[in-house]
Amino acid sequence: MLCGKAWITDPFFSPAFSNTSCFAGYYQYYCSYVERLAVNLSYIYINSLILLLQVTGVTCNGTIIYMFYRAKHLYKNAALRLLLFVAISDLMHASSTLPYTIYLTTFTITSPIDLDPHYIMFSSTPLPFQLKLKLTLTAAIALQRTLALSLPVLYRKLSSSFYATMSLLIGILLGCVDLFLEFALSPIMRSPNCATMGCFVSDQFLYYWGMSNMVIGLFIIVFTITILFKLRSIQNRSKSLRTRAEIETNRFSQANLTSAGMLLSSLLFITVPSVGVGFFEMIGYSIFRRLGPFYLVGLLCAGTCNGIVYVMLNRDMRGLFKSFFSSASASSTNLFQSSVNK
Repeated sequence: MLCGKAWITDPFFSPAFSNTSCFAGYYQYYCSYVERLAVNLSYIYINSLILLLQVTGVTCNGTIIYMFYRAKHLYKNAALRLLLFVAISDLMHASSTLPYTIYLTTFTITSPIDLDPHYIMFSSTPLPFQLKLKLTLTAAIALQRTLALSLPVLYRKLSSSFYATMSLLIGILLGCVDLFLEFALSPIMRSPNCATMGCFVSDQFLYYWGMSNMVIGLFIIVFTITILFKLRSIQNRSKSLRTRAEIETNRFSQANLTSAGMLLSSLLFITVPSVGVGFFEMIGYSIFRRLGPFYLVGLLCAGTCNGIVYVMLNRDMRGLFKSFFSSASASSTNLFQSSVNK
């Protein structure tokens, strides 16, 4: 049963006809009301998940930043400065993409889907910017931990504060370059039946974006594997030898463990997808129409997981987190007792 004509420009890659039971995509028609409803429901589910991840990301990373503010010794620890910058960028990204996500959720409920290209292009600017900034900071963390484990003498000569600041500035610069190229290479035009930013940018930008992210992603993968092997060898050595020097390096090991946890979460949700997108763009396959806003989901998942990993693997942060709850519980108990005594 034909339900209505679809507004599409590239029927083969149109998400409205992905995995359907007929050839409607080739004839520019919907097969049935059920299939059209299924497409809209999939967008609603994805956008609802994104909204949930945004709220969770703001909560987790906001808690991390508050802990740095309350515990001055954490802020003064230059080795943790990069991790603080990551938490700040994750918080800003989760909050700044809320208008974009709310718009997608609101206007993909009914068919046909025909989003405003101007609003999509401008409201989605935090996405390419944050992706490049996140990859740059992750690569900087991976390089810093590799130096700490492989070349400790060179690492001690390196100013951690200066290194973190320069990494942040380089990430911001590369993010601005991506935004400039996005608008320079992509004419603002409609892309019916597609509800993701990747459908509104040009193939030239997608190719550059995918390739540049893939290069940084491969760099992160190589150094993350190196870090994991080094940590494994250190763990095996510490089991057989317990010296005073080994005990004094516990804090150093904590920093390595925290960084490794954050690298693994970024590897799973950002780096590997970035390498995959770069590969598909190389062979001329547009993955955005098939999978939708997967980059945004990956960034938000990584931001949420980083906040959890930070508290779970860092001993100082874990103790501080527990002290907040214990102090809050003690204050509420005292308040209750004082009210009873009255």
